[in-house]
Amino acid sequence: MMTHLIIAVIGVWGCFLCWKFFLRPAILDSCRDSLFDLRDGCRQWFLDKGFGLNLPEYAAIRQLINQHIYTTEHMRFAQYLYFVFSAGKHDETMDRLLAQEERYLASENREIRKYIEHVRKEAGMVLLTYVAMCSTWAFALMLLALAATMGCGL
Repeated sequence: MMTHLIIAVIGVWGCFLCWKFFLRPAILDSCRDSLFDLRDGCRQWFLDKGFGLNLPEYAAIRQLINQHIYTTEHMRFAQYLYFVFSAGKHDETMDRLLAQEERYLASENREIRKYIEHVRKEAGMVLLTYVAMCSTWAFALMLLALAATMGCGL
């Protein structure tokens, strides 16, 4: 009985180390690569459409993607949840922030507005995927799911 417990503890510890030093950095690299590709694609889109890179819209969307790249290094799931719940309690402040971001990313050109909306959604999904996949809670849930399936004999 004690041997099984020791083996289980070693297994869980091994899973944690594997997640912390191999899986999590791989997820970070993948998400950052997606954001770099999105930024490069954005640059290429503005050039292909003949808008050039001097437009304030291009600078704004590039800055937004750069902020997402920075955030992947520092944002944790608990911080994300804290932000979401505290933002929900301050509707007026959140409305001002969203309005400010809308003005910052606004464009007179309909095609550029539509593309900016697409890029914002893509960048947001990449960031959210990273935050969710790299959380300690996700790791704990994976371990619980593994333990539950092993306990059921599957």
